[in-house]
Amino acid sequence: MKIWLDLRFLKKWDYYSNFVFKLVQVFINNEKINTYNIYLDLPFSHINFWEHTNNIVIKEKPGSLFEQASFLKNLNKDDNDLTIFFDYNKPTKYKWKNIIFLANLVDFHYPPKKSIFRKYFDNYLLNTNSKNASKIICFNELTKNEINDKLNIYEDNIKIITPFFNQKEKKKELEVGIDIRTKFNIKWEYLIYSAWTWTYKNLDRVIKVFSEIKKANIDLNLVFIDDDSIKDLSLRKNIIENKILDKMYLIWNVSESEKLEFHKNSLWVIFPPLYESFPFLLEDAINYNTPIISSNLKNINNIFWDKIEYFNPTNNFDIYEKIVALTKNKKIPNYCNILKTYNIAETYKELIKAIK
Repeated sequence: MKIWLDLRFLKKWDYYSNFVFKLVQVFINNEKINTYNIYLDLPFSHINFWEHTNNIVIKEKPGSLFEQASFLKNLNKDDNDLTIFFDYNKPTKYKWKNIIFLANLVDFHYPPKKSIFRKYFDNYLLNTNSKNASKIICFNELTKNEINDKLNIYEDNIKIITPFFNQKEKKKELEVGIDIRTKFNIKWEYLIYSAWTWTYKNLDRVIKVFSEIKKANIDLNLVFIDDDSIKDLSLRKNIIENKILDKMYLIWNVSESEKLEFHKNSLWVIFPPLYESFPFLLEDAINYNTPIISSNLKNINNIFWDKIEYFNPTNNFDIYEKIVALTKNKKIPNYCNILKTYNIAETYKELIKAIK
């Protein structure tokens, strides 16, 4: 059987990309009876899998108009028995056996800023390619219901696989005697934010809460350690407008050993999204056993239950009260059972069931 795997969407330092890449490695390594066409874009053309794979570099950008014509020719020429797309970007006229992953419908609920044409075209791709898929794979029952309801997809065509949290190798700690707060001149005890700045991440509300924390003369900092947030100029503008420069630390190019120290010495990790299908971005907090305070969303609650603390993500006062209360009550959690439950071996088994 010849299977096409579309990895053109891969991005560096992206948790979903990392999840797909590792899952594909396990899939290929265990399903050696198949041959694989691996479709990649130029930055990832060096990826080397095994002898039963064939890398094909595609110049057309996923989701572009050029993809609809020239990339379609490649697909039809390669004559694959099954194609697996890890998002909804594919030629709409390709209707042979294909599976698409819809990790979430965040673009449907919280569309990023874009032109009217781009918005229309993306909605067209999402709706058309979902209807043309032989099967859709999502990550939980709530997302399955959303796809069924919002996109009008027959329920039997939607299958659930449970993602995994990548278990990291333990990194060496920094030199004995070096304190991470001293190294980066962090004034007070701090919370970590590393969940990016997209609209649904709800960061504007967190900034306003820290403005109130400053007014109350509470000694507490918020430290940003993901490069995506730090490069966002609108975040910097928001911080300046709320006059909380002394409360915020934006630290870029954080090494793995520094990341460990940041988590080990923080009070909590704050995770405030308005929508989340699977919380890949909590992977570091889980691996480093850092306490988590998160939006009280069902998809998060169903994973963590009472192992983390929650707030109402649409209520500034609730976020403020919970943060202030927790600064006086640091605890050491244990996420071992979560890493055991949400592991790559189980995800692979569920993927095979969904495909077969």
